[in-house]
Amino acid sequence: MKSQFFFALQVALLLLNSQLVSAAERTSVDLYCQTMVTSVIDTSQYVTKKKIPLEQLQRAEKDMSDLCLATPAMESKRISNMSGQEIAIVSCVGFAEGAYIAYQPKGAPDEPYSKQMARREFAFKACASNPKKFQDDIFRRGPDYATTQRY
Repeated sequence: MKSQFFFALQVALLLLNSQLVSAAERTSVDLYCQTMVTSVIDTSQYVTKKKIPLEQLQRAEKDMSDLCLATPAMESKRISNMSGQEIAIVSCVGFAEGAYIAYQPKGAPDEPYSKQMARREFAFKACASNPKKFQDDIFRRGPDYATTQRY
């Protein structure tokens, strides 16, 4: 009986340790992708004013997450080595990218890379100066409005 308890305790400690290590191994790309995908889903539901079925959301979330992680938009940096401000900016830029995607009309042609980079640079500056107002504007009024404002 005592050996079963110690075995269970060792397994629990190993699981806890592996969870702590995997959390420490997360990178800025993981954080960016997670916030971008969440933003696409939330903003899409806000824009269309209708609920999206759970199965469709889960499928879309997995597909977008896989694509985002396969094509990182930034240099990867371990979250454990980032400051709080860096983490906030990465999350904010990911949120903005998701809103940009959600507000694009269906069937719209892909934007040129230079325009995407200019938009990302604008989001970075807005997130560094006034993230709350920028995120509220881009979510509620769309990227066309948000990119004409000063932050």
